[in-house]
Amino acid sequence: MNTKFKLQLTATVTALLLIIAGTTKAQTTTPANAPATTADKVSSTIDQANLVKQQLSAFGPVFKKKPKDTVFVFISNIKYTDANLTSLKSNIAAKGKITVKSTLKEGIVILKVIGTNDASVVYDNLDKNLQKIFEASNIEDNKLLLEYKAQ
Repeated sequence: MNTKFKLQLTATVTALLLIIAGTTKAQTTTPANAPATTADKVSSTIDQANLVKQQLSAFGPVFKKKPKDTVFVFISNIKYTDANLTSLKSNIAAKGKITVKSTLKEGIVILKVIGTNDASVVYDNLDKNLQKIFEASNIEDNKLLLEYKAQ
């Protein structure tokens, strides 16, 4: 865990504890700034809660759950519009209750295969002619790296 993250998390937890305790840093350090009426106290508490919510939203990606039944297939040396890529996606999707979503990032096609968590099973279930066209260079857990051998 990096230092910046620890400091942000500590500040957020401290703010939450102060809200739960019914006090704020401003109230503890400068009592003159404390809300005078009940309406002011409610407004102040809502503002504090919104601030904490905003701070916690920055940690959203940190706490995201990893997909359990998903294999990521990375394919280099291929164009997104290539007919063999379409065949590959169709072949993978035809194997049971599997959904295939594709994206292109920095010249690499990324297939998100939802419905399985074993990359070796995905590759082993490909038709033999597709295995010749898409050569596996790395198979690990839920990641499969393929090289496209243009014909």
